[in-house]
Amino acid sequence: MTRVYTIGMSVFLVAAVGLLLFLSSIKKTGVEYRTDFFVGLDSNRDDKISFIEWMAYYGGHSHPIEECARIDFYWGDCNKDEVLSWKEYSLVRKVGGEKFGGSSTCRPDISSQEKLSRAYSDALARENVLIEKYKFKANK
Repeated sequence: MTRVYTIGMSVFLVAAVGLLLFLSSIKKTGVEYRTDFFVGLDSNRDDKISFIEWMAYYGGHSHPIEECARIDFYWGDCNKDEVLSWKEYSLVRKVGGEKFGGSSTCRPDISSQEKLSRAYSDALARENVLIEKYKFKANK
């Protein structure tokens, strides 16, 4: 009986420690959980992704903005404060966006080829302004 009890307690303790390790590995702020990718981009750990943090990952790409996920920064930064909050990021990337009222984002209207071309042009113009402002060296 004592041996069964000891084995049972050992299994319980191993499971409890595993659960604690798992929970401690999740970045949590309030009730919102960040993805590993978001946390990885947020190098200064302020729960926002700045233009510099975003471009540190995406700025080395040599392909045009039309073919690169770096456009998500411009389409996600709804308030144009040059950082992506978790809410903005999750909506533009559709990661748990339902927590914030569904899939509505500030993405431009891209319902026609003309509107899509204008949206890409606007994003590229904004990128050029930010690159100049932050003196960021990007491969474009």
